[in-house]
Amino acid sequence: MTPGAARRAVLGLVLVLAPALVGAQGIGDVAAKEKQKRTASPHDKSRVLTNDDLSKGEKSGSPAAAPAAAPASSSGADKERERSSKEQEGNPPADTAVEQAQAAADAARASVVAAEEHVKELQDKLNPMSPSFIYGGTQLGDAVGEEMRTREELRVAEAQLAGARDGLVKANQALEDARRGVRRAPRE
Repeated sequence: MTPGAARRAVLGLVLVLAPALVGAQGIGDVAAKEKQKRTASPHDKSRVLTNDDLSKGEKSGSPAAAPAAAPASSSGADKERERSSKEQEGNPPADTAVEQAQAAADAARASVVAAEEHVKELQDKLNPMSPSFIYGGTQLGDAVGEEMRTREELRVAEAQLAGARDGLVKANQALEDARRGVRRAPRE
């Protein structure tokens, strides 16, 4: 190899690798800036709720997060509760009515979540892509009977879910009515 060819090869190698090195530093800078931006503005963070959060809410007795069928988002509901609690400070009987309505709405919400989980569990048993598929087990002795029982149980569970959702709608309406009553109640 001639010295000119070697020099061209090294120069070519430098030209090929230089953008990669510069790009890597740029990506690191961008990542550092993004991290700094996230830590600088904590009020912009939004919380993502998972099924684990819903399960924790049921076990501890605290209100579960609203499922997709619920009319209000959890952050909006929290703000509404905070605002209505400030408005209720001088009105103890109305406070009790709102608290009872809130407890009923929370219980209805938990009932919907539990019914949805039960329906999902039964649907998984009938889903060939699910690990809990009825025909996926090693013992296929009574799989047909199991499928029929699961389908019937699913039909009942879906009816219970529909009832639970209706109950949630009614509980949310009662809660809203109780809150309206607090807003209209005269201050003493």
